[in-house]
Amino acid sequence: MREAIKVLRKVAELFGHTFLFKEADVGTAACYASVQAGKEPTYLPDSALEMCSECDAILFGSVGESKLFGGEKKTSSGDVPEIHPDATPSSKMQRQTSYDVPIFGRTISSSGDTIITSGCATGSHVLLALRQRFNLATNLRPIRVFPFLAHMSPLKPHIIGEGVDMLIVRESVGGIYFGEHGCDEHKAWDVMEYTVEGCRRPLVFAFEAAMLRRRKVTVVDKANVLECSRLWRRVALEVAKKYPDVILEFMYIDVAVMEVFQNPSAFDVVATANLFGDILSEAASAIPGCSGLMPAASLGDTVHMYEPRYAHSTEEAGQGVANPTAQILSAALMLRYSFRLEVEATAVEDAVERALRSGALTRDLLDSKSRGEAVSTSFVGDLVNIFLMAAQGHGHGCAEPMPEPLARSDAPLSAMGGADAV
Repeated sequence: MREAIKVLRKVAELFGHTFLFKEADVGTAACYASVQAGKEPTYLPDSALEMCSECDAILFGSVGESKLFGGEKKTSSGDVPEIHPDATPSSKMQRQTSYDVPIFGRTISSSGDTIITSGCATGSHVLLALRQRFNLATNLRPIRVFPFLAHMSPLKPHIIGEGVDMLIVRESVGGIYFGEHGCDEHKAWDVMEYTVEGCRRPLVFAFEAAMLRRRKVTVVDKANVLECSRLWRRVALEVAKKYPDVILEFMYIDVAVMEVFQNPSAFDVVATANLFGDILSEAASAIPGCSGLMPAASLGDTVHMYEPRYAHSTEEAGQGVANPTAQILSAALMLRYSFRLEVEATAVEDAVERALRSGALTRDLLDSKSRGEAVSTSFVGDLVNIFLMAAQGHGHGCAEPMPEPLARSDAPLSAMGGADAV
């Protein structure tokens, strides 16, 4: 998160914007804070929700999981706080069984504020509550393989030879995840339900996005079995009439999961329901070979949320070795969709690509034999800023040597970067 904020401050400086930052704790960080203050434990405090509602965007930090026992964080009395299920902000949340390394959050805006919340082991529960609270109905998952990092992909070179650049648009506040759930001694049930409007919103976004890309939308469903999927197809055909230049195709989810690995270059924009989007986006996330490169966004009625799609291990916390690329790219999505700053968003994305292309890579992007050459978390943020300045006619260009302390070094990582939060 620290590097994303660093890059956003540089964008503000170079392009003449003012970003106001606020910080809010959620998850385990919020739980411990409430316990230490003598309050009822909560994963998502009302104060954090209120702050989010007053800001222009939410930037959610990465997650680092730690065990509940054995060196974990405790209260001032030395005990792990007992969390009652009813203390959580959503009835869908379960009792906490593990704890995270807190990630400091902040937020941003071009005219007001943007919130960046911290992650936790129950990060998925907090995300669920935020999606419900702000109706974050459209989830975006860009899947891209950088040509110079193609060797990291588990797929064979001839499969990704034409390049991989797809955008998965997932409906994220409806469907079976938010339907009725129940069970008795003899049966269990989970209800999937969709409205026309619930289908239309992500589909319209998918077609709009396709107009700016390669003009193809693939709707993934299970229309040979499910009435909900047949509704998705009907709405998709209606929406498609307004976009005659966009090719529309339909594909069953089982076929799509197979095709995403056999022919990923064939996909441009994918639109799908919550359950299928969850499955497909997680499957496709394996294609780049590193989750630290993948940003995501969830678009709502009044505020949007941006988050990296990965979790860091406890061992990386405080060492300054984590890959900040996904967090920085999530900030770029925020510039694009919340602040409508397309030039600035593209500038950040280009600077990130140039930084990666330069060979300055964190250890998750290197094989075990090359990890001694890895750069620190803060190095990546500084290098992205250098390329941002170079593109705007400031600072050092590519042909010039990088200034100290940014020059590559064989020194240990701890000497190159500070004690960055993951």
